[in-house]
Amino acid sequence: MAGFKLRKWSSNEPVVIEDIPKEDRLPTLELDKDILPKTKTLGVMWEAERDVFTFQVQQPLIYNKAPTKRNVLSAIASLFDPLQFLAPFTVRAKVLMQEIWMAGVDWDDELPQNLKAKWEKWVLELPQLSNVAVPRCLRRAYQRALNYTYFQMLLMMPLHQLPI
Repeated sequence: MAGFKLRKWSSNEPVVIEDIPKEDRLPTLELDKDILPKTKTLGVMWEAERDVFTFQVQQPLIYNKAPTKRNVLSAIASLFDPLQFLAPFTVRAKVLMQEIWMAGVDWDDELPQNLKAKWEKWVLELPQLSNVAVPRCLRRAYQRALNYTYFQMLLMMPLHQLPI
C-alpha cells in the first residue's frame, strides 16, 4: 500500500469496526451509542445509519447579487459532485452557462430577463438537493436496492417529482 496507513475507518456494521483499533477509527465513531455518524468525504455526505449518500447544499453566496456570468459560473463551480449523482440537476446550469456565452453577455453584465428567469428557477430548486439520498449499495441482494433502470429513471426526473 505504498507505505500509507489507512485511518478513520467507518462502517455501517458495528461488528466490522470492533476489530479495528480505536486510533484507526473515525474519531466521531462511538460503538457504545446506537446512532452511527454521518461522514463527509469529497463533498459527499455518507449517512452510515441509512447507508445512503446525501448532499448538503447552501444557497449560492451570490443569491443577493445581480446574476452575472461571473456569479453564475461561481455558483455552478461551488456545487462539488465528484460522483456525478446530481448530474441531471447540474447539467441544466451548465447548459444555461452555454446559453449565457452564446448570448454574448459580458462577465459583469446582468443577465437578460429570459436567462435570469432560468437562473432564478435553478437557484430556487437548489435547496431541494438536500432531500436527495442515493443508496450506497446498488446490488440486488441489498434489501432496498434499486435496479439500474429505476436508478436511471430517478436521475432523469425533475427534483420535485422524486419519490423521497
